[in-house]
Amino acid sequence: MNNNLIFITIFSFIFFWVSESINPPISEYNCFINLVNKLNIDISYIPLNSTNDLNICESIKCNTTTGSIIGDITLIPTKTVSSTETLKSNDLICMPFFTSLHVESIPLNPDDILYYYFPSCTFVRFKNITSGISQGITKPLPPYDRFNIDTDNLNDKTLKLSYINGISSFILTGSFVRIERDSNTNFKNSTLVSISCLNYPDLSGVKGDFKFHFIFNENFDILSISNYSTISNLELFIRHESIVPFYFQNNLNVDILTIISPSEKLNSMIDFKNKTFSYLSIGSDNMNYNGEIPFLNITIKNFTFLGGNLTKTPSYFPNCIDCSHRYSTNSLAGELGPFTGIASSLSITTNQLKGTIDESYCNTQLVVKNNLLTGKIPSCFACYFNSTKKIEGLEMFDRFKDNYFENLDRNYICKTFEPRVSLVNDGNFNKLLISGRDIGFDIDNTWFFNETISIKTNTIRVGKEYLGTLQGENNLKGVDYFSILFTLPYKVVYTFPVIAKQPIISQVTVKELNFELTGLYFSSYQGFYNQTIDIGGVNCIIYSTSFNSISCKLDYGLENKDQEKLLTLAVGEFKKSIFINSTSGSVNNRECQIDCDKKICNLINGQCQAIQHYITAVEPSTTNGGIAKFYGVFGESHSFFSLLIGGIDCPVDSIQSNLIVCNAPKGTGKKTVILNQNNLTFTGVDIYRYIETIISCPNDCSKNGICKNGQCFCNNPYSGYDCSIKSDDGDNNGLPSTNTTIDGNSGGSNVTNQEVNFQIYFKSLIEVDFNGETIQEYYLENNWKLNDTKNGNFTFIQTIQTGCSIISTIEEITNKNGMEYKFAGTSFKLDYGSLKFTISIKNYQYKNNLNTLRLQLISSVEQLNNQNNECNELDTSVNIENANDQTYFNYITISKNSKVLQGRFLNKIISDGRATLLTTNITKEENSILVSLNLPHCVSECVIDPDFSLLIETKTFKDNCSSSSRKWKTPVIIVASVAVTMNRLLIRNFCTNIKNESTKPLIDNIYRNILKDNFKIVEIKDCKNNRGLFYNPIESPTQTLSVINPKTNKPNIIFKEEPFISYPSIIKSNENICNHCLKEIKKQKEEEITQECEECKVYKYCSIECKEKSSIEYHSVLCKSTGSGFNYLEKHASIEKRRFPLLAGKILARMIMGYHLERSSKSTWLPLQMLSFAKKPPPLEWKDDYLIFSRSLLKGVNESMKKKFDYDWFVRVMQILYLNTIGIDIDPNQQNTKMSSPESGIGLYLLTSFINHDCDPNAFIHFPDDHTMHLSPLKPINPGDEITISYTDTTKDLVDRRSQLFENYGFNCECKKCLNDLLIKRNK
Repeated sequence: MNNNLIFITIFSFIFFWVSESINPPISEYNCFINLVNKLNIDISYIPLNSTNDLNICESIKCNTTTGSIIGDITLIPTKTVSSTETLKSNDLICMPFFTSLHVESIPLNPDDILYYYFPSCTFVRFKNITSGISQGITKPLPPYDRFNIDTDNLNDKTLKLSYINGISSFILTGSFVRIERDSNTNFKNSTLVSISCLNYPDLSGVKGDFKFHFIFNENFDILSISNYSTISNLELFIRHESIVPFYFQNNLNVDILTIISPSEKLNSMIDFKNKTFSYLSIGSDNMNYNGEIPFLNITIKNFTFLGGNLTKTPSYFPNCIDCSHRYSTNSLAGELGPFTGIASSLSITTNQLKGTIDESYCNTQLVVKNNLLTGKIPSCFACYFNSTKKIEGLEMFDRFKDNYFENLDRNYICKTFEPRVSLVNDGNFNKLLISGRDIGFDIDNTWFFNETISIKTNTIRVGKEYLGTLQGENNLKGVDYFSILFTLPYKVVYTFPVIAKQPIISQVTVKELNFELTGLYFSSYQGFYNQTIDIGGVNCIIYSTSFNSISCKLDYGLENKDQEKLLTLAVGEFKKSIFINSTSGSVNNRECQIDCDKKICNLINGQCQAIQHYITAVEPSTTNGGIAKFYGVFGESHSFFSLLIGGIDCPVDSIQSNLIVCNAPKGTGKKTVILNQNNLTFTGVDIYRYIETIISCPNDCSKNGICKNGQCFCNNPYSGYDCSIKSDDGDNNGLPSTNTTIDGNSGGSNVTNQEVNFQIYFKSLIEVDFNGETIQEYYLENNWKLNDTKNGNFTFIQTIQTGCSIISTIEEITNKNGMEYKFAGTSFKLDYGSLKFTISIKNYQYKNNLNTLRLQLISSVEQLNNQNNECNELDTSVNIENANDQTYFNYITISKNSKVLQGRFLNKIISDGRATLLTTNITKEENSILVSLNLPHCVSECVIDPDFSLLIETKTFKDNCSSSSRKWKTPVIIVASVAVTMNRLLIRNFCTNIKNESTKPLIDNIYRNILKDNFKIVEIKDCKNNRGLFYNPIESPTQTLSVINPKTNKPNIIFKEEPFISYPSIIKSNENICNHCLKEIKKQKEEEITQECEECKVYKYCSIECKEKSSIEYHSVLCKSTGSGFNYLEKHASIEKRRFPLLAGKILARMIMGYHLERSSKSTWLPLQMLSFAKKPPPLEWKDDYLIFSRSLLKGVNESMKKKFDYDWFVRVMQILYLNTIGIDIDPNQQNTKMSSPESGIGLYLLTSFINHDCDPNAFIHFPDDHTMHLSPLKPINPGDEITISYTDTTKDLVDRRSQLFENYGFNCECKKCLNDLLIKRNK
């Protein structure tokens, strides 16, 4: 060693120590210098001080008081160190306070420094160690926080895992060792173990909450794969450098898994057996099966898939929350299917994908650069082509480049940006829930509260929903509404209400056909709320709207502009009405100075006034009295109210703005209704007709037919409405032809048979006042215009007022079997060759709201010249004896020359979409009949239904005047007008005992779908004349199921089942009940956010899972924001105390959701068909229920779907519900054997519905947590035993039990207990 160098160094240190304030103690300084000199340590990183001495504390952390070295000591030589110069522990003991040691390319003293523990040190790293370790790690290493070894001298050596006990983070690289698990292995303090190794050790029973990294080379012991399943660590990183079989699905403990490994070619899909990963990352060049993602039965919360050589577009993406999918630079080809997963971003760049981008990709940030995609980019992306935010280094516009899109244009005009912003009610008033359509992805610093204050956002659903927080001290406490500046996709300011309120109208300005409303709480933008404006009964089309103004335009001018008009603005669920002057140029701005309460403000004079009420439709009671319903316009104010039917008071049950329900007195026939309120009177003459409880037929069907519901079904050869006409003796030869012609001028029909011509046409429409005096008459004959002739149908139209049209359609029945029709709730049939009329009157504008309409129809007959038929010529006969306002029909007859024209008038009308009764006045003349149909006060549309038939009376007709031996009949001609035609859905009912072997596979498949995973425990099979559920434990076929589980000392659970549908109690308050699982919503903290539907703000949930399940299964259809009227059905059910219509509504929603998701509703409907149903005639109230049901839920459904859900379908669903629903009483302590009471709600359980009754059951159902049904044994159950529960209270006596079961379920119980009780009773 150079003594001169040592002397100079010591001298320099003494000088440095004197001149500098912080320096290591002399002992530590000398220790460091000795290391430098001994091992040629690089000290170039240590600067010199002013005297050119080493300033150690400038580069290595020192104690500011003592100067001791407390930082990182790095020992890297400047040149190769001789193997005789080794690093020893004594070389470092003289620096006792350092905290980190880094040793690189220095020989170690064997069995010394590697095992020496420096108390102050927490991190030791030995890198590129060339000697001193070749014998391997032979004893426990010091328990440092971090211990890294990087050396190639340990290959094939054995590492006992107990030697790294106590080390928090241990990393071994550079060599591949064989790991041995010994008895002292303990990972209590470990956070990371990363080892380059040759094998998996057997880690059975070894637990540790830490990351375990395995790096294997080509010498990996493939037999050790069996030990992979013994690893209990939740987080693994595994890397293979050579091809191995895919085995990573064989460990059920791992929650976070990263795999980098070449894979051998897969011969099948990989089944993960319903494994769930919080995180899964896979990188492999050959990870595919036939070019597709090879995984089955796997759930992933965060997923990364790199490489894989995929050649087919993934048919699904694993469920993934807040993660990135990358399928870039593969050979993906074919159509890009819909996106069904969840991800923050998805990159499929540089492939050969074709087709278009489905809207489902709006749920992720998509990158598809460099493909073969075509069509239009969805607006959720196109709206943000001007955004500079980047994903994978690409702005939104660039993510779609190098394809063949039609709308890749930086100047794309966005018209679909529809944000919805609401206040989160957490008590802080500074959080906003932001959702809506095309609201963007990276929205931080793009939205500003009150136009200046930035909003920081957290993602709830990518591209769909965000939680925004106002920065600083800003909040919305005490604020009614607020504004937000949106800078993307374009700059715009929208105003939102804190709480939705009734709109305020302060001014209405009229300019020709344009109306401009000024006020507050209209709509943040057009489309934010559903909005309509009605002015004088005419829809004003909205073309511009904001929070404080609306502009609309009429298609045509209003009648009687000099009169004040009622303007009604509907905004969402709110309505606001005012009176205005509709004359062009008028400004209506005289606001009422007082609250008009339930009256209406007149902006012309600033006074409050009541609205004139009127009735448009009636649903009467039977002659025994009872509930009667009146539809119309009744306003919100009901002072001095009375409703009289035939002069007798009808006590009111409820009054709404459009419906009055009262309890009608007993009565018969037609009655006049007088409605008084607010010192105004409406009189409806003869608009109320009691429904007969026993409906007779005309002339008792002349003893030639059967009477059913007021209609005759004639025996052959009789026909006619009363079966009085003998029209055929069985010989059909010699039929004279009947010619039917359409008269384009009259809009009617001429029916000619030989020399007789019948005419049917509408004469006029008359507006009449209260006294029946004519106010206005419109002549209809000769004013029709042929509008359409599609499919052999003729449609005529004429306009009688501005905006008011009358449409008449004539349809020929060409079906050989005739056609069934239903109108206003009444069914009838039109035979082959018949003609059907449809007449509707739309948007009639009355001179006065008390006026009504009268439609006049002419039916006449005339004799044509016919010299060869003199023997058949008879006088004209007109008969109106049966035109007496029968309960269902009125009848008229015109006869001439053995030809009989019979007219039938249904005493119902469709008024504004509702069936109601009408009255008929008939006047007969010599050769014609004038029929006056008295219509109610229809506003939107009236539809009327008369029909006629032409018959030949063979008793008097001679087909040849020289001979009377031949008899024949003519085809029937019927003219009918109906509002809608409804095709009944044919529903196949499967028998209990399947005898048709072709259907058995289908039945078995449905059973499997109902059983789901429970097929291992129970089976459905025939028993006696029914089906039942039997205990059949496949995995333990001889084991009896005990009542108590010996392991838990709690009742055994046979199986659990979630309901197909459920609904909370309609008796109790549901404010704090989860709308899906019916569990009580309990907050741990007051500030917690209750989950609720962001759109309707009505339905609440106990968790995000319940919220998502509800949305997927039914709520997406029933939500008020979609236009559904389910809330009206709920009100009806609450009033009528009937719950089944609500369950039927959810079944409908599930079927529609099934149709949208699978393009079929069979998977939803078929299991329901397998359930037993109540074989009882539908009660009358079901028709009321269906009326509300269809109007609430079938408005937006297309026609093909609507036909499926007709009244027959509704009845079958109600019959299924009647027999199979179960009361839900959530009670963790329930142990009783009887059916649960509906304290919490009711539900339909598919599998549970197959369990039969027994008064001495062996099982019972209970609900300990939520609406999930638990089935538990009451007594031991042997394999093969039928599982039974009790449908009634088994403590009751025999008579009570059997009567209740028969009344509720329709069967006489013959269980052992009942038969024994019956025997005892008989013996007594």
